[in-house]
Amino acid sequence: MNKMRIISWLLLSIILFNSCTYYRLRQGSPKDYYVGLEEPEMKKNRIFVHIGEAYFELRNWKKVDDKITGIISSVQPEIDLYYQRALAKKNFRISKGDRFKLLQLHLFLPELAISGSEISFDVNQIQKAQIIDINYGLTALSWFFSSAAITTATIGIFVAVACSCPHIYLNDGQQWYFSNSMFTGAMNPTLERFDYKKINDVNPLSSELNIEIRNEEKEIQYTNLLKLVAVYHEKGEEIITTSTGDFIKILNSRQPKSLSNDNGIMTNDFLMDESNSYSFNSTDNSGFSNLKASFESNNLKNPHLVLGLKNPKWGGFVYHEFTKLFGDYFQTWVQSNSKKTKSHLEKNMEKAGITLKVEVLDKGKWKTIDQIKLVGEAKFEKIAIKIPENYLKNKELMVRLKSGFQFWEVNYLALAEKDSQKIEVVEYDAQIVSEATKSKALAIDDNNYLVHKEGEAPIKVNFSGMQTNSERTLYLKSKGYYKTVQNFEGKPQWNQLLSINKQGGLSHFSKAKFEDWNEMASIVSELGLTKKLLQTNK
Repeated sequence: MNKMRIISWLLLSIILFNSCTYYRLRQGSPKDYYVGLEEPEMKKNRIFVHIGEAYFELRNWKKVDDKITGIISSVQPEIDLYYQRALAKKNFRISKGDRFKLLQLHLFLPELAISGSEISFDVNQIQKAQIIDINYGLTALSWFFSSAAITTATIGIFVAVACSCPHIYLNDGQQWYFSNSMFTGAMNPTLERFDYKKINDVNPLSSELNIEIRNEEKEIQYTNLLKLVAVYHEKGEEIITTSTGDFIKILNSRQPKSLSNDNGIMTNDFLMDESNSYSFNSTDNSGFSNLKASFESNNLKNPHLVLGLKNPKWGGFVYHEFTKLFGDYFQTWVQSNSKKTKSHLEKNMEKAGITLKVEVLDKGKWKTIDQIKLVGEAKFEKIAIKIPENYLKNKELMVRLKSGFQFWEVNYLALAEKDSQKIEVVEYDAQIVSEATKSKALAIDDNNYLVHKEGEAPIKVNFSGMQTNSERTLYLKSKGYYKTVQNFEGKPQWNQLLSINKQGGLSHFSKAKFEDWNEMASIVSELGLTKKLLQTNK
């Protein structure tokens, strides 16, 4: 293991652990965060101006010499949420898909005369400035003590496997940013499925939404259906989707009475702070990783287990390392899988620990009530699983989540009640901006697909007609699948493949890769490369 190979591996690991980056709010004099910044640098951030007790977002701003003019508008609730988190917490983490919300530069001004919605001020009037940025020191520590790893020598390979499937980008009026993926894990026509992903309401005062579908992988993507779903509700109400694609309003959430993993007891409120997460990094004798929780279930009507879930990039890397073992037989294996039944393929995914098994304890035995399909690594998705009534006879409900080693991550776990009141759910058709005739391919669930090949331009899609006089929660509803065009060289490693082809085999494979990384981490620590690697990735 030479030094250059170690450095390549660890540079790649820094990228992998971007999802574990810590942020902080820094503040000081204007010269620290504003004076001297070039305009291109300023445009990387949203700019907010504070006047007295109020603050506003500054849009369409212009800077001429030392004078700034612009239009002030109200701050979007989801943006304010992260500003308040930055004020309250010295250091915090968020999901990758939400990082655009942290691009915030706050300027504090004296009382100024505002003409309508227009404001004008001189940079010398700025009294204080705040900016949210990365805490590199804490991020380095979290990286070395993190329970995941990567052992490949090229960044290009990793990027290609981090999140296979169509990528959704949103435009907040200023820039495009990665929001979600669609039907992750549907790797052939047999596994085609519906998918529901919550998206940020980037402009709640607009009746329209623009997105881009991008193929950034070595694959061909087949999208059968695409809809925008708007759920209209009262302010402060929480709407989430069930594992079967229904939309419900949640009431009376309860945290676990107890929480434990394969290593023992955890604090029962660990997952009530959504900046914490559990990555299924312990294992039982079978090689799987378990998280158990107990709840008081009495006096709850129509209870649902609510989970905040995502798939770490590590799982994508492990799957890539597994498929490499097929060598030049890989595409033959892919074709043979497409001929197998959906039931057979889903059982294989369960055997590998790729799906997240949700179980309840009944008469001393664990009974499966759901298998959660892959949700992608963009950000945590909240999903509700209905608890069958026959498991609610006792005052205490015991649940268990079972996963392959580090294939899932959970940051929220609660038992909640479904509101029985009807909610308004409206679906909106997708209109492809550049080629309107192709919009028909996305209109209904049929045999007409929108085909998107590797390297083709993004598909621009518009949704229109949404209500603007009500609180709303937005989801993308999609259906489709994708086929990899990845090829490998060399002979198949049949012995290793046979050792993986058993219950928990891929989970054991994942853990073995992790142990390889532990060795790397020790070597890198001895070489004193941490600071250098972090600065390289800055």
